Amino acid sequence: MSAPAPSSRSADSYRRLSSPVLRSAWLLRASVLVAVAATALGVVVVPGLRSNASDATVLLWERACAVASVGAAVLISALATTGAFDLARAAKLGLTVRLPCIALTGVALILGIASAAHSLPPLLLAPMMLASTALAMIAAQVGLRASHTRAPALVLLGAALASTAHLFAWELANLGADRPALYTWARALATVALGLTALSQLMAATWISARGRGMGQLGALLATGAAMALVWAAARGASSDAPIWQSSLHTALHGSPTPRPFLIDSLPAFFTLTSMTLALAVALVPRQVTVLTATAALALVGRGELDVPMSTLTATAGSIWLLLAAADERVRWGDLMSARVDSRAQ
Repeated sequence: MSAPAPSSRSADSYRRLSSPVLRSAWLLRASVLVAVAATALGVVVVPGLRSNASDATVLLWERACAVASVGAAVLISALATTGAFDLARAAKLGLTVRLPCIALTGVALILGIASAAHSLPPLLLAPMMLASTALAMIAAQVGLRASHTRAPALVLLGAALASTAHLFAWELANLGADRPALYTWARALATVALGLTALSQLMAATWISARGRGMGQLGALLATGAAMALVWAAARGASSDAPIWQSSLHTALHGSPTPRPFLIDSLPAFFTLTSMTLALAVALVPRQVTVLTATAALALVGRGELDVPMSTLTATAGSIWLLLAAADERVRWGDLMSARVDSRAQ
């Protein structure tokens, strides 16, 4: 006798319909993949080709980058907006948490989308960055209280603190253009921001290495190895007879950040690449609760530079869904079951 067909009135259907973090798993994972693609095109591919390829090639990739950026902005904004509506009904979180977070989400989304479409003056970029940073810190504080959201909350907190250090470093660099002492402090803060980014990525790599029945370890190793290989190729791109792809990597990754950190010059390029490769590894680790891996991956894509529109949007969406995950008991039980299965497999 054949098994009955699954019904829309089954217990599992009711469970998923009543849980926004379960019914939106596909949207979370798709947002991460599109955000990584748009970031790779906008940060690595197009800037590198502008000085090394023909005008027709550059124009083609610029159009692809524009399409990917618009698609990512629309998808991530939809993710953050639906999350904000669900957050407004999350009675487990008090109004003192929900109201400020929804207001900060609105500010960050409006300015982030406007900045992605047109260049905004610094007077408007600062509120965009402050809104997304404040939202990330609130979400990280709430996430740290629950055991199942502690790891992604630490990843998000590292990105928010790195963004704060990056903002102060940029301001001091502008003020200290003719004052060496202030510029030295700006470089020190830039070094702190880089260290916080490194800690955030290390937390994500350590977390997924303990998950996925060995696939998490493999993903973390492949992400780190791919970033190291690309940094090595970019260093070889300084040669006059280097292939065009190595020259493009060198042009894109070896520009001097402002202000420049005190550490090795190749470290900013390495952490820029690992923000994308590690985000993919975290988002695609198997047999895990999607909302937890996706929120950590969205925080990684931001790279601690929330003055960039795409970084603002990803951090905003990640913060909202981390809050929802912290308030959902289904996510906690799902994470416990995943951890138990992983420990038995090991």
